[in-house]
Amino acid sequence: MRARYLVRKIETCAACDGQGIVVNADWQRINEENYAWMEAHTGGIFTDEACADWQNRIKATWPYSDPPLEEEPCCECEGDGEIEIWIPLVQALQESGVFAEIETQSRRALAHQAEIEDEIKAATQQRQSGPTTW
Repeated sequence: MRARYLVRKIETCAACDGQGIVVNADWQRINEENYAWMEAHTGGIFTDEACADWQNRIKATWPYSDPPLEEEPCCECEGDGEIEIWIPLVQALQESGVFAEIETQSRRALAHQAEIEDEIKAATQQRQSGPTTW
């Protein structure tokens, strides 16, 4: 029997930056178009008259009889602000840096082992060469 091991991974939703809500796409498009129009026609000075013109322009370009909410639940995370996925255990260990830490520790252990072996070799050679005269 072959088994697969999976780990639950929870990430912050990139679409809503973890907020769970996003700006309605139509609102965003219309706001961008109308802000650009406002900027071009008023030089960035938002007078009452300019704001009224802007509101009339929005109403004229609006595709709905009843406008939706400007913000809506994020469809990527269903309003949770997080995305849950299942990934292989090996991938989770790689992403978390566990494998890199094991590799680092293994290198240190091998280097330490080589130092000890060199010390033993030197001590053995010294013993075989006979007593040291002072």
